[in-house]
Amino acid sequence: MKRLLALLIPLLLTSCGTERLTVQSEYLLPGRYASVWVNTPDPHKRYPDVGQRLIIQWKLKQEFACYENLTLRLRIRFRNYETLEKEYPIRCQVGRLIYRVMNEDYRCTQGVGAYTVEIVGDGQQIARSSTICGKS
Repeated sequence: MKRLLALLIPLLLTSCGTERLTVQSEYLLPGRYASVWVNTPDPHKRYPDVGQRLIIQWKLKQEFACYENLTLRLRIRFRNYETLEKEYPIRCQVGRLIYRVMNEDYRCTQGVGAYTVEIVGDGQQIARSSTICGKS
């Protein structure tokens, strides 16, 4: 019994880890407003915001506190084949960044086609997430 327990404890401890970096792509369409569904007056019903957003979240463990410069690199290829590269300094171990492409920008670029998000510490890649976004 003790041997079985000794084998299971390391397995349980390694299987419950959290991801360092998560990214969600979300379309913002007119039907998301509750006023559309219950038919109440709302100025957003007449001129709704339309677009897409990337919700980027990170959770860095204590071991990453030893890096002097932590940055979040965002690379986006829009559906019209334009590209965008931005860097944001990371000042907290846990945080969230929301990148929005809304209204006129969304109409011009046709939204996010693909993205890559990296966390870089002192020039070394710590975490990475990338995908090709589906069309809604």
